[in-house]
Amino acid sequence: MPYTLNIDHPNAGPGVDNYGTDSLKPTVRSIISMDNNGAVLSYFFHDTWDLTPYSSRIRRLHFKLKLERRGSVLSGANKATWKRVIFWTLYGLRTPVAAGSIAKMFEAFRYVVKVCSEAGVRIDQLSRFPRIYRRLSSVPASIWPTLRTLLHRLYNDRDLLGFEVLGPEQLSEIGRKIPARVHEQTAYIPERIYFYILERCERVVDAYLKNQNAMERLYRICSYAYSKARIEFGPKKLIGALKERVVDGRCVRIGALDMYAGGSFRQLAEKFGVLGEIESLTESKRTLGTQQFGTYLTTVALAARILVAAFSAARDEEHAGFRRDCLETRDDEVIGRIFLLSGATKKTKKDKRAYWITSSVSEKAVKAAASVAALRACEAASNPKYKGLLSTKIKPLFPRVTDPWIGRTDVLQSLSAAGLTVRAMSTLSVVLRVSKKLLDEKELVIQKEDLEQALRLDPDLNPERFAVGKRWPLAWHQFRRTFVCLAAGAGVSIASTAWQLKHVGPWMALHYRRNYFDLHVDPDLADEFARAQVEILLIRGQELADSDFVPLSRRDKSIAVRLLTGIEERALRQAAEEGRFALRETGPGLCTNPDPCPYGGWEDVAKCVGCAFGYAQRSKRPLVKRMQALIEADLEECQPGEELVAESLAVQLHAIKEILDVTA
Repeated sequence: MPYTLNIDHPNAGPGVDNYGTDSLKPTVRSIISMDNNGAVLSYFFHDTWDLTPYSSRIRRLHFKLKLERRGSVLSGANKATWKRVIFWTLYGLRTPVAAGSIAKMFEAFRYVVKVCSEAGVRIDQLSRFPRIYRRLSSVPASIWPTLRTLLHRLYNDRDLLGFEVLGPEQLSEIGRKIPARVHEQTAYIPERIYFYILERCERVVDAYLKNQNAMERLYRICSYAYSKARIEFGPKKLIGALKERVVDGRCVRIGALDMYAGGSFRQLAEKFGVLGEIESLTESKRTLGTQQFGTYLTTVALAARILVAAFSAARDEEHAGFRRDCLETRDDEVIGRIFLLSGATKKTKKDKRAYWITSSVSEKAVKAAASVAALRACEAASNPKYKGLLSTKIKPLFPRVTDPWIGRTDVLQSLSAAGLTVRAMSTLSVVLRVSKKLLDEKELVIQKEDLEQALRLDPDLNPERFAVGKRWPLAWHQFRRTFVCLAAGAGVSIASTAWQLKHVGPWMALHYRRNYFDLHVDPDLADEFARAQVEILLIRGQELADSDFVPLSRRDKSIAVRLLTGIEERALRQAAEEGRFALRETGPGLCTNPDPCPYGGWEDVAKCVGCAFGYAQRSKRPLVKRMQALIEADLEECQPGEELVAESLAVQLHAIKEILDVTA
C-alpha cells in the first residue's frame, strides 16, 4: 500500500483496516475511521467523519455549509471534491500530523468551498475565474497560512489527485491582499501569581499523597458497588436510586453505595478520614457524593499536571502525552539525584524517547497523577460502557475521565471539558472550569505590581485581557515562557536551558554537569531564549541605573548602564544569540560576566569584591548578613588541622564585610 494513514496517534498505527490505501481517489465505501474494537465509525460517503478515536477530544468533521447568498447550494461535485481533499490530508501528506491539524485544514478549506458554492463554480475549476478566487483575500489573516500551505501542497500533488485548485501565482496574488498577521507573545506569569499557583498545587498533591491509600480504597469500594448494581439492575438503571424504603415515615431512595458498600458516600468518606479533604476541593458540600469525588480526583490530576508543566517546561501536547512510568532518576556523584521525565516530542527527530530534567516536586506530582490514572484505567478496563472508547495499548499519566458514576455521554463530553486526556489540547482556562476550587480567584486577580512586571517583559499585552482587577488568563504555554525568562534572568546558559526543556537524551547529563556550552540547540528554542534574554537584560539595565546597585570595583557604573540601556534591541538579540553578554543574579547582587564564572558567584563571593563585572544590591543586605552569620558560625566550629578551611572562610568573611560596607 503506497499511502498510509498519517495521523500522529497510537490508534492510527499498522494493523487497523484503514491504515493503508492504494490510491488517493477513494470509493464511497472507503473507511475513514474505526473505534478501538474495529467497528467502522465513518465511511467516505458519510457527511460527518468522526476522528475522535485519533484525537484527545471529540473531533468530527461536518461536510455542511451555511451559505449567505440566496439560492446558492453545496453541489454534489463540490462536496465530493471537499471530501477528496480531506481524504488526501489523511493519506497524502507523507508526514504524521495530529488530528487537530487535519481539523484546521478542514476548516481552512471550508472558505474555498463557500466561495465556490456561492458563485456557482466547481472547486476544481476555480483557477479559471480570477474574480471569484480573489474573494479569498477576505480570509482571516490567522487562517490564511494554513489555507495557503494546503493549497500549495494540493498543487504539488495535482497529478496524483487528478485536479488542482489554485497555483502559486494565484496564491501569491491573494496573499498580497491579506494584511500581515500580528503575533501575540505568550505572557510571562507575574512572580506573585506564578509562585502562588505552584505552592497551591503542591499542597493539593501533598494532601492527596498523605491520604493516598484511603482514597484508593474508597474509589475501589465505590467501583465495586456500582459494578454489582449494574449486574443486578442493568446498566440503564439510575444507580443512585435503585430502591425505595421507608425511613421515619418518609420514602427514601437508596443507591448502590447504600446497598453494597454499607452507607452513603459521605458516610464512607468520613469513615476513611478523607471527608474534609474532598470537601475542600468540591463546591457542593450538602450533596457530597461520587460526582464530587470524581471532581476531586480530576482536580488532583490537574494540580499534578501544572507542576509537571512548570518544572519541566514541556509543551502542552508533550506533558499531556506523558505516561505513568515517565519518571526516571539518575544518581550523579557530584550533584546527587537527578529527576527526569521521558516522553515523546516532535522536536527531537532522532530520539524516540526524549527527556526533560525536572525537580523533585515532579516526583510527587507524577506519583499522585499515576495513582488517579491507575484507578480510572482499571475502571475503564472492567466497565462495559467504556468499551471502544479507550485504547489499552498505552498507559497515559493524564487519561480520559472514566469514573463508574458517569454515563457514556458524560464521558464523551469529558474528553474536551476535563482536558486530562492522552493528548489533551484543552486550554488551561477551560480545564480550570472543571476544577473550580483548585485556585483561589482572588489570588489570580491582577494587581498593579503584577501588571507592571508583566508589561516590562511583554509591553504589547492585550489591555482588554490584561488589566488591573481582572483575572489573569492562564494558559499552558505560559509556564514554559515563564521558565525560559526565569532561566535567562538567573544567568543559566542557553545550552543548559535546552537540556532543561528537552531536545536531548540522558547522556547530556555529563555535559550539563561539566559546564559544556557548545551544544547544539533547537532553532526555535534559541530564538525564544534569546528573546527572553534581551527582555531580561533591558529590565536589569534599567535597574542597574538605580541607586540600589553599587559596583564592587572601581569601574564607573555609568559605562555599564549606557552599554545595557543605550544599545538597540536588535543588536542585543544578536549578542544574545552569539553569547556575548550575560546578566545573572548572585548572592550580593548581579554579575555581568559573559563567561561562566570559575569561582561560583553565589556561595563563593570572595572574588566578587574587586571584580569589574560584580555589582552589590543594597536591598540584599539582609541576605548578606545571614551569609555572614553562617560563615562566622562555621569559623567557630573549625577544629585543629582544618587550617585551610578556616583560611577560606576568613577570606569569605572579609569579602562579605566589604560588601556590607559598600552597600551601607
